[in-house]
Amino acid sequence: NALYNAAQNGKKIFVSIELQARFDEENNIHIAEKLAEVGAEVVYGVPPLKVHSKLLLIERRNSIFVGLSTGNFNEATGRLYVDSILLTNDKRLTSEVAEIFNYLDRANRLRTVSEPSFKHLLVSPFNSRNKFMELLDREQQKGSDGYVLIKVNHLTDQGIINKLYELADAGVPMDFIVRTTYAMKPHDNIRAISILDQYLEHQRTYIFGRGKDVEVYLSSADLMERNLDWRVEVAFPILDERRRDYVIRMMEIQVADTSKARYL
Repeated sequence: NALYNAAQNGKKIFVSIELQARFDEENNIHIAEKLAEVGAEVVYGVPPLKVHSKLLLIERRNSIFVGLSTGNFNEATGRLYVDSILLTNDKRLTSEVAEIFNYLDRANRLRTVSEPSFKHLLVSPFNSRNKFMELLDREQQKGSDGYVLIKVNHLTDQGIINKLYELADAGVPMDFIVRTTYAMKPHDNIRAISILDQYLEHQRTYIFGRGKDVEVYLSSADLMERNLDWRVEVAFPILDERRRDYVIRMMEIQVADTSKARYL
């Protein structure tokens, strides 16, 4: 409704809405048609890729704000799912979110589109797999001084799994919180749980390292082949130290759960 009203008030609106949305195809078509009627520019993903990232970009008085989310902008699931959104005007992130929207726009107008590049965001299918591997390599080299925490819906990508086994064999302690599909064998250096509570755990979180070297990402992407190679996904760094510590503390509470967690 806010986008609809903004378009009626003469604001420039660009919306990329994914029609391959499980259980929501009909609703998404209706929303897209409604927005197009009032002059919003509406595109439908980047076939054959599915656009699974959840992004907002708002330009106001020469300032740009972006919202990067782990979950959909959906009124129903917003009351039932645990998700996080980062709202920021940090130029390191706003410029790269703008590049993603430019890519979505160009991909719908042009036959061939040059591959975008990113320094801070991990964007599938362009750089996320390689960047995840680099971050895992870094922790593997630390051995028992390294650390990895992964919270996802699904962990099934074989390349990532093989790398995680290498880290475990190298002595790196790891915590996994996997809601649904978990395709790894037990290992002494891996603690893996799933949490079943009042709300559905939908947030994807990636933590690499501890202390001053820690890097924290929130994401729309699971560790599945489709998310890394066949979808437009975004993992975004938490660059502010105070908010980074907040995410780490939130994950520490979940890892320590002795009531709602079950071992995988």
